[in-house]
Amino acid sequence: MVGWERLGVRLPAALARGLESAGLRHPSAIQRAAAPRIFAGESVAVHAETGSGKTLACLVPLLARCRPGVPRQVLVVVPSHQLALQTRDAADALRVDGVPTAELLGPGAGRGVRRRSRSSAAE
Repeated sequence: MVGWERLGVRLPAALARGLESAGLRHPSAIQRAAAPRIFAGESVAVHAETGSGKTLACLVPLLARCRPGVPRQVLVVVPSHQLALQTRDAADALRVDGVPTAELLGPGAGRGVRRRSRSSAAE
């Protein structure tokens, strides 16, 4: 994927295909700024307007590190249920082969309730 390669990052083929099929051929400005630092393992705080691509700026480097068949490799904490749904949907859209992309954890009668996303693999 030429756009991401220009940032000096190498994406697994399955992730590159997911981005391509989602129509995300070139990273946005916030992705160009943040993704290389996240790929390098730096801690970053990302601030930009709604719709700028912040979620994928963080998800793409995280998903690129995931290994097929290994559950629960990344924990993403967001401040609202709505943002959790948006983040799950963004991960689902990329569909990396063999990597369960998302589970939502939330409150339910005093204990955590798992709500599996459509693309979670059976474990």
